[in-house]
Amino acid sequence: MDPPAKAPNQGLFMRRLEQAQREAENLKLGVWAIERVSSEKELRIRPSNPLKTYAPNQPKIEEQVITLKKTIPIFSLKNVFKQVGTLYSGAKVYVLGSESRTMVRIRFKASSNKVYEAQCQRVDLDL
Repeated sequence: MDPPAKAPNQGLFMRRLEQAQREAENLKLGVWAIERVSSEKELRIRPSNPLKTYAPNQPKIEEQVITLKKTIPIFSLKNVFKQVGTLYSGAKVYVLGSESRTMVRIRFKASSNKVYEAQCQRVDLDL
């Protein structure tokens, strides 16, 4: 039976980690692919490999009215990760435009006749 492998000491581990971080920073990988643009106060993501795009450029979405074919989740305009409700099949949705490559701003009338705006995923509307 072989003895257990000896783990590298902490100093060696930290040097390897720092070297990997420097390489990632030089190649603009991971968190180093994000740059802060102070004039526009937004983050821009640079693809680490310009030949490989993570989301294809989507055509511009025109304002239109869509009747939902399926039930879809809707999300907050302020926090894209916060689901604020569900729209059911048959609901009429006014598409106002795109919020991002994957999200679309919509307007709809609730059963209380109040008009709301939210966002949903582009693929949920088949756009």
